Amino acid sequence: MVRLFIALTLDDSLRARLSGLEAGIPGARWAPAQNLHVTLRFLGETEEGLAREIDAALLSVRAEPFTLPIAGLGVFGGERRPRLLWAGVEKTPALTLLKGRIDAALRGLGVGPDEHVYSPHISLARLKTPDPERLRRFVEANNLSVRGSLTVTSFSLFSSLLTGEGPLYREEAVYPLAAYRPEALDQTALKESPLTQKL
Repeated sequence: MVRLFIALTLDDSLRARLSGLEAGIPGARWAPAQNLHVTLRFLGETEEGLAREIDAALLSVRAEPFTLPIAGLGVFGGERRPRLLWAGVEKTPALTLLKGRIDAALRGLGVGPDEHVYSPHISLARLKTPDPERLRRFVEANNLSVRGSLTVTSFSLFSSLLTGEGPLYREEAVYPLAAYRPEALDQTALKESPLTQKL
């Protein structure tokens, strides 16, 4: 079994800007810069055989590159039980189209529909009993500074290993966006992954 999710990666500049926020919330567990991403679909524990079929199905997904606006900060859990600090991602028509085509490709394999309403975001920090007023001030002080865009030219399949120090993500395969994609993509990325070879 391998724990999988599909996501958009961030460029180094955006990663650095978001990682620069790591202060001002005592007890927050900030995500490492290399772990920052925009989830398109969480798949969870997946049999190796199905993982290979998912890899092949994602190769068939077609979409044009697009620009994704990034703006503002927010918290899941509300004021009473804040649990996750995130950077906002605009749910553009191009993003919705890409996710829809990915979901359609997965349905063809018998993978069930996404059970949650899709709310794109970048997870920044896990929160454990933060001071509500201090958290509010942090969000207000940094909300306007979180502005930018992400140029989306591909999406990726990641594996996730859960450890005591937090999750370790590995990019298993990359799927370039284009109306036409030549057979230049390495289709063995997942097959030759040391992670799947151990299963």
